[in-house]
Amino acid sequence: MSKSSNLVNANEFARIRGVGASYISKLKRQGRLVLVRQGGKDLIDVEASIKSLGETADPGRSRGGAGVDPDTSPKTYTDAKTHNEVLRGQLYQLELSTKSGRLVDIRDVEQEYSRRLQRLRDALLSIPARLTPMLAAENRDGEIFRMIDVEIRQVLAGAGQEVES
Repeated sequence: MSKSSNLVNANEFARIRGVGASYISKLKRQGRLVLVRQGGKDLIDVEASIKSLGETADPGRSRGGAGVDPDTSPKTYTDAKTHNEVLRGQLYQLELSTKSGRLVDIRDVEQEYSRRLQRLRDALLSIPARLTPMLAAENRDGEIFRMIDVEIRQVLAGAGQEVES
């Protein structure tokens, strides 16, 4: 490509970039385009200006908004429509998985987990109150150990059965 074929007027550059001529005028005023004076007119150096725009772009104002990669965001109406349908399909799959019981809300899981831990804690903490009268009468270490062991195992077995249900 020769140097002169890389130079275009503002309207042609707007067409190349897919934007309005007023936006190109704004870019000129901001000094973000590379201009070459030729024949008494300011022409835009296409390659240099595109590079300059890429270097001076505000990432928060890219096409598609903040956090959207312009390389992967839909470029045409058909692409956008397809992208939207894919997202709808994914949303439908999530709803189906939730309704079928394959997925559950994390808040429900956390609440149930907390409830079960609280019950286990309460059951373990109630052991001394239940065993104290029996242990007070017992003077054999082996029997005291066995009674405590049986009581703890019963509490844990109950918790295990609850988890299985």
